[in-house]
Amino acid sequence: ERSSDEADAHAERAFEARMKASWEAPAPAQSDADPYHSQIGDAEYWERLYAATPAGVEPGAEVFDWLAGWSDVGCLLEALVARDCSRSVLHLGCGNSRLPEGMYDAGYTQQTCIDLSPSVVEQMRVRNACRPMQWIAADCTDLTSVLEDDSFDLVIDKGTFDAITCHDSHALMLVKFLKEAFRVTKPGGVYICISLHESKDVLKWLRRKAFGWRVRDVSLGRPKAHHTTAYICTKCRPTQLYLKERWPELLRHVEEHHDSDVEGEEQLTEDEEGETVDAEEVG
Repeated sequence: ERSSDEADAHAERAFEARMKASWEAPAPAQSDADPYHSQIGDAEYWERLYAATPAGVEPGAEVFDWLAGWSDVGCLLEALVARDCSRSVLHLGCGNSRLPEGMYDAGYTQQTCIDLSPSVVEQMRVRNACRPMQWIAADCTDLTSVLEDDSFDLVIDKGTFDAITCHDSHALMLVKFLKEAFRVTKPGGVYICISLHESKDVLKWLRRKAFGWRVRDVSLGRPKAHHTTAYICTKCRPTQLYLKERWPELLRHVEEHHDSDVEGEEQLTEDEEGETVDAEEVG
């Protein structure tokens, strides 16, 4: 009989194979007029993928950790909350990652996990029935009716930013997602974006004047197949001090250019770029 770790490793390989096979099938929205449409940015794709659990597979048995797992980033995350297990943690786009349960087993019990797929939220709720975390099916680009401002000490995004970059209206969706990440983080708290993208492709989104946080990037090496970076954003002031004044301008810009990169130095924060360091140097 397999140990739970062996079973999870087998389940992760099986899910990855099923997911990669789905990438080879044409996306429903794909057409000759839009040959570069990517399913990864579509909410419907993720719900179809998670809902299509193979016959004989128990709910919650399928797991997959994008980019890194708890064993890879646990020390970094603990340092960001000063190893205080009472701190509140939010996972944006949790999917079927084992990161929340790894954190819970390490003592961090105040966790909320959000994903836009109702199927995966229910699967992970069943899987973690013995771990009383909060599981919510919601759109991470609009959580105003779900979560209050300035609520969480640590907000974790592991691969969600990357998935949204594949959306057809990626500029609009990215800034709406980042606005929600900023809004729900407590002053003095941290939003961490764990991404496979290079700093030049991520910092231009994080360093907007609408988001009052300090940003630094930390190299995580290659926990899995890709070089991975953690972008650590420390929130400096309460939400409304920034969003009331600066958010409308940024929103107007991306609504007019919803599928283009943000440009214009006048919109960037005045903070100097954070120095790239190794994860071992943090905390």
